[in-house]
Amino acid sequence: MVYSKRNAYLDSILRHPLPDVNLQDGKGIPIIQTALEVGDAEAAQILIDRSADLRCRDYSSRNILHLLSADDCGIGLAQRILALAPDLQYRFDKDGRTPLHYAIDCQKPGNPSDKVKLLISAGLDVTVQDTNGDTPLHILFKRPFLPVADCYGDAVWQGFVKNTIDLLVSKGSDINAQNKAGETPAFGYFRGSSFRVDLNWAKLDEERYSLSKKWGGDRWKVNKELEAQIVEETEPKIWAVFDEMGMDWSAINAKGESLLHVVASHERHFRRLATFQFLVSEGLDPMAEDIKGQSALDIGAHRKADDILAWHKVG
Repeated sequence: MVYSKRNAYLDSILRHPLPDVNLQDGKGIPIIQTALEVGDAEAAQILIDRSADLRCRDYSSRNILHLLSADDCGIGLAQRILALAPDLQYRFDKDGRTPLHYAIDCQKPGNPSDKVKLLISAGLDVTVQDTNGDTPLHILFKRPFLPVADCYGDAVWQGFVKNTIDLLVSKGSDINAQNKAGETPAFGYFRGSSFRVDLNWAKLDEERYSLSKKWGGDRWKVNKELEAQIVEETEPKIWAVFDEMGMDWSAINAKGESLLHVVASHERHFRRLATFQFLVSEGLDPMAEDIKGQSALDIGAHRKADDILAWHKVG
């Protein structure tokens, strides 16, 4: 949250020599952490000028770099804190997460921040795992994917997620690293990542006109169907990029589940069948069973994934 309206006397109070800059509230939270939690970079800068304790922690054992990674404060403040206390980037919260984990998890889709790049470039071990065994790449693959469609409707995968994947891999991240559940980043992508297309630049007048007639001028439905069409064309291109990176499509987690089990469990019809078909084309067996003796088709039957079941029956 950005602190949009600041008290006119706040800076004067913070600069006054009498107040304790490390004063804590009833929950033990110091002033500088409160300033960062509300996105008040100016107050945080003043407190740093007055030698506030940069190594304080909150109830979750987060330091100020964790909080700074999660809010909208500018890159300048992050650079200053790293220069004064570079060790903070290596510290863990109670869940074993570093500031880099936080910066990736809190990144807003379509609004890239330089803080992630700053933390990676500062030399942090990009293979570091939290208490669940998740690396920064695991966190990233759960984030929304947002390709941008150009004026012709051709979607280009760019921006925060793509650039950060490239940077993490270049620094030594393993795209097939397993967490404590035995899952690679691919499991996070197929289980939880949302996939949307930014249509702000797309003209597509003929397509919009045709769909407008179909949906009686309902612009929301027109955009949803247009987006679905572009996603259907675009996602295979992203799978191809993953393939070039060496993604292991045959990975099995600790429950004996393959990526097919994950896809078959999807309740939403959108993207499900095309994804299932792709994974089968990569050699995955829809009849392979997990440790409970359930195949991906069993999961699909339980979830009423009729599209998958009908396709397999015909095949």
